[in-house]
Amino acid sequence: MEKAKEILSVVEKACAENDKKEVESSIGQLQQLLTEEEQEISDIYSSAVLKSLETFQSRLRSTTVKAMISSLRKIVEQNPTDKELKKDFARALRFSINAISTKGMPSIMEEYMTELEKLANNNPDDVVIHEELALASQEITHYWRKRGDFSNLRSRMKKFRTLAEKFPDNEKIKLSLTKSLIVEIDSANKQDIAVVNELLDEIRGISQSIPMNKHLQLEWVHAYLKAMERTYEDPEDSLRWLKSMKEIVEKNKDENFDLALAKGYLNVIASIGKSNKKALEENLDELEKLAESWKNNREMQTIYAQSLIASLQIKGIEEFDETKEILNEFTDLIKDSPDNEDIIKMYIEALLNIIAMLVQEQKAEEIVPLLDRMDDLAGNYPGNEEIQNANKSLQAFLARVGFKRSKEKEDKNRVGYL
Repeated sequence: MEKAKEILSVVEKACAENDKKEVESSIGQLQQLLTEEEQEISDIYSSAVLKSLETFQSRLRSTTVKAMISSLRKIVEQNPTDKELKKDFARALRFSINAISTKGMPSIMEEYMTELEKLANNNPDDVVIHEELALASQEITHYWRKRGDFSNLRSRMKKFRTLAEKFPDNEKIKLSLTKSLIVEIDSANKQDIAVVNELLDEIRGISQSIPMNKHLQLEWVHAYLKAMERTYEDPEDSLRWLKSMKEIVEKNKDENFDLALAKGYLNVIASIGKSNKKALEENLDELEKLAESWKNNREMQTIYAQSLIASLQIKGIEEFDETKEILNEFTDLIKDSPDNEDIIKMYIEALLNIIAMLVQEQKAEEIVPLLDRMDDLAGNYPGNEEIQNANKSLQAFLARVGFKRSKEKEDKNRVGYL
């Protein structure tokens, strides 16, 4: 017993220090002790396995994971009345499913899922075991989505819904189900909006059944966002979903809700394009106001910058006064967030694309102010190689097309002489 406790301490320390090799070695020692002092150290072994699986999961070798589960299974079989041990086994199975998911062993994953389902069925009143089954179902749903195995995904979701029906008031199970329904939205045929709407209605019903659960409300918003991200066929769908998102966010004043809403605006802006100028401007203005309310949030400012890029891609240089206004927005963003490299990269991208379009249209008089902007940026970040290289590449490009800032004599091949 004392030896087992010492090994458990080693496992805990190794987990804290991220020492996978030491963990695997120590688990092997515990397995050896298990054959000698089975009953006495079963709890210690269970704790060591759970800690190891939770810490390392997919980084553990598949042989190590299978050995752990095999030993735990034997302990559970020999202690059929130990409820805590069964809960531990359920958690271990769930962690193992996740660990095996990167090993290319779907049959082992399904074997562990079946075992976890059997454990839940044999313990119908044990809520913890069923919650572990729900979490495992959520994880394996993501796995089937990544593999593009929609048949297994649908089959798993059918079982998941049945599980949720058994525990209609369990918020953890409902949350796991909702997250899996979002995966199902992502896997739906892009042309089949009816299926997406049915899934959104299902999520709405779950979320409205427990309106005080913020996590469920946030997943409801994420569901609309996922619906937008998967298709741009009809801007009206995106606008309708954005309206629903705004209604939910209005009741949940929170940073995470506003971030999700900002992403919704971004998707709507891309979806609308040039099809509805009024709606485009309205949503750009609303996103700008939202970003203003979260000035110190790096992600929010980055999303707003992405909307400016999208707007430039839509508008081009047809209305150049508007183009310059958008560039001014970028410079303001950089002043407020001088260390946000994502925004700086987008600003450079915007400048380079606009200059390229102006060269194409032979509008030299508009290029010089943009070159001044690029020079200012390079001057403000003298140690930033990416900015300096971008500026040099721009100068080289303009030299190749014959552009000069100052006139010498007329040369029709130079875009600077229009």
